[in-house]
Parts: sequence; structure tokens; C-alpha cells
Amino acid sequence: MVATTRLEPLNAADAELFAAARLRAARSQPYLATALFAMVPVVRPGFGTFAVDRYWRVYLDMDQAREWGVAATAAVLVHEAHHLVRGHHERARRVGATGERHRDWNLAADAAINDDLVDDGLDLPDPVLPHHLGCRRGGFEEVYYRALRDPHHHRPERPRRPVVDLSDDPDDPDGDDCDADDPEPDPGCGSGS
Repeated sequence: MVATTRLEPLNAADAELFAAARLRAARSQPYLATALFAMVPVVRPGFGTFAVDRYWRVYLDMDQAREWGVAATAAVLVHEAHHLVRGHHERARRVGATGERHRDWNLAADAAINDDLVDDGLDLPDPVLPHHLGCRRGGFEEVYYRALRDPHHHRPERPRRPVVDLSDDPDDPDGDDCDADDPEPDPGCGSGS
């Protein structure tokens, strides 16, 4: 049996905002256009941010998008597309970033993405950057993650951000975001902007 998800369509105003933001995102980084238009929007009222899962669904809190406006929402969509094209879900699995460790992986991935996007002039809302993690600019996700897992590493600021939890995914009836042949949980990659 194949599980399907019934996606609620965006209302007209939200669809217009999302379309404008996605178009602006594609224009700002044309090499990501295919990824941006491949992401399937899933509305999550009250989520407080955006996130993607390994199935290329982008979870949206449209109240947050309206608060951000088109430019910042476009930047967040670019950020989320980077999680996908950089293979963050698989890379997290390879470094053992599951369960409690996933938050540190997501912070490391966010910092690596945002470091590049800020340099590109994108208007990210409250981005997590390498210096927030006590790390140097220009590093890889795995380097930042190892630093965060090191008990002796000094982290000058604890980033304030929502914890992304995709555990109530309608395609995942047992709530662990696992396939039968894939025992590790995959809580998703959320916007660190």
C-alpha cells in the first residue's frame, strides 16, 4: 500500500506571496531554480519557520512569511533549497546526527548556508552564522558540527531559534519519520534564518 498525503492548497493571498517569493528566490540564485520549483509546499500554521524534509517538501508557516515579507521569504526559500542540494539529510546521517544530535547538525548546516547567503546579499531574518557557533567563516557543515559536539568548544552565543520537528508528518503514521528499511529518524532541516 502506498501512503499519500492530502495537501491543503494555499489560499489565494498566500499562494500569491509564495509564488512571488519563489520567483524572487529563483531570480536571485538562478542555478537553484529547478530545486526551488521542485519543492512541494506544505502549510504548517503555527510552525514559526520554514523547513524541508528529504522528500523535497517545504513546510511553511504563512503567518511567518507574511511577517517576513517577500524578500526575506525568498531568502528563506533559497536557504531551504540549499539544505536539499547540499544533501544535508544524508550528510547528517553519515555523521550520526540523529535524535538529540540533530539540532547541532542543523545549526552547523544553517551556519554554513547562511555564511554564503549573507555574502550574496540575501535578506535573511536573524540568520545563524558561524561566529554564533564560535567558528570561523567559510567552514564546512561537518567542521561546524564537530565543533558543536566538542565539550571543550566555546560557543559565544546560543542561537535563538525554533526547534524544527517534523514528527507529525501525515506520511509517517508511526511518527518516527523512518522508512521500514531506514531505522534512523530524520527530523528535517529547518530554517536557521
